Amino acid sequence: MSNLPRYALAVGVAFLLLLGLLLLVRPLIYSVAPPRDDSVYVVATTSSVPTNGHLVRDFLLNTPHGLLGERRSGEHAVIHVVIARGLTGLFSVVNAWFSSWRPTRAPRAERKNAGVAGCGQRASRSRA
Repeated sequence: MSNLPRYALAVGVAFLLLLGLLLLVRPLIYSVAPPRDDSVYVVATTSSVPTNGHLVRDFLLNTPHGLLGERRSGEHAVIHVVIARGLTGLFSVVNAWFSSWRPTRAPRAERKNAGVAGCGQRASRSRA
């Protein structure tokens, strides 16, 4: 008599036991692991930050935290950061925000040389 049916049954039972173990362990992994939040965030890899200079990035946060310069993007929040390497080789990550952002306002050099149209107005109050 051949042992093939007995081996096939043993492989089938072992497969079902392994499948049952995986279905049991997977939910336990997610219930024990801490939830993903914004406290641990990969900002940049070491090799992507230039040695002389900085790197500017926008990050999508899971939840809004009320940080300065934080912008809403649907149910998430976006923050603008600058990453730079210090003199000691350590990294600095700084929140880059503007208290008053006027993207339509011309730079100062252009406002000063505006010509006759801006004559008589202070350069800091003229609008382009």
